[in-house]
Amino acid sequence: YFSCEACKSFQYTTLDTAQSERCIIVARVLLGNPKYAQSALKGPRILADNENSVVVLPQNVPGQDHHEFVVFDSKQIFPEFIVYFA
Repeated sequence: YFSCEACKSFQYTTLDTAQSERCIIVARVLLGNPKYAQSALKGPRILADNENSVVVLPQNVPGQDHHEFVVFDSKQIFPEFIVYFA
């Protein structure tokens, strides 16, 4: 899962109690030809042969407040920075 909003990424972090800090990875993500979710997607991944990722837009899914991007191939991800914060 990826997001362009740090507050959403923060929701996926856990506190390292030994270091009293959290970590977010800043990455470039290639979406290719995305599938735009029109509702919450549950269960196994279902993409057409020509789709490479899932994009969830806040206006498309009730209760969704952030943009989210889901990719299934690690070749679509290029980590650039690791950000540690307290």
